Amino acid sequence: MMTSDRICGRGRAQNIVVLAGWLGCKRKSLRRYETMYRDMGWDVIIHIASPVLVVKAASGIDDTHGATPKAQEPPRSMRHLALQTLQEVQDSQCNIFIFHVFSNGGAFLWEAVCDIIQQKNSNVGEKDYSILRNTLAGVVFDSSPAYYEDDNRDRLKEALSYATEREKKEANFILEKARIERGDTAFERSRKQRAQKFWQNMRNDEFNVPHLYLYSKADCLAPYEAISELVNDRTSLFGRDNVTSLSFADSSHCSHLVTYPEQYRLEVGGFLAKCLANNINSINTLASRL
Repeated sequence: MMTSDRICGRGRAQNIVVLAGWLGCKRKSLRRYETMYRDMGWDVIIHIASPVLVVKAASGIDDTHGATPKAQEPPRSMRHLALQTLQEVQDSQCNIFIFHVFSNGGAFLWEAVCDIIQQKNSNVGEKDYSILRNTLAGVVFDSSPAYYEDDNRDRLKEALSYATEREKKEANFILEKARIERGDTAFERSRKQRAQKFWQNMRNDEFNVPHLYLYSKADCLAPYEAISELVNDRTSLFGRDNVTSLSFADSSHCSHLVTYPEQYRLEVGGFLAKCLANNINSINTLASRL
């Protein structure tokens, strides 16, 4: 089931954070993050992809055919969820928005959002959301992205431990169905190719907006070394002003705020200030050209 909290009907939102939850995440699990952002003066939209959507995205199982589901209909793919998320952002008429993504459940959603805003791999009949590129102000990666090419099965199994028994059965059914249809060799090859493509997309993301990476040496699902290498690659492309990171010594997966609340809030608060300052500078630059 896809979970979303809507802010529609409350008037125009000034600044919005889209919280994209991890696999198996529950609404209550994000309450402390929502409170943190609201205390800092930001509105919050929450989207949690179902385990089935995460498994499909991780394994390269595409299901984007047919019309895009409406706002209250369950999405069939991560791209459909991304389209619904972007529509909600657009409906809010916010000045700027940022994404805060948790684990690969959130990173897959961010990946799909990037494709849509940059008009890549568009399907017939899809709405154009490229205008939102002008209001995207930054991205926070929390325990994310997680490199999973080398031990795809083990990491997915570990991630599914956060899901309910029903969600695990649904996800495993999708995997087994795809394996039977494609055959073992072809299925494993496509999963590996998908993992490689995902990591390339995370490395080559073209959005020149501030990125903040929050990760840990003790995280068993999001390998520290891979994220550190990714941060270095992104820094070489966009510079230290646009790529910042904070690594923790011993906090577990998606638990950095719980373990280090003051340090976490301070880092995120500074990041938000940077996003706001960049937006003001962009407005001033545009005004000077008129």
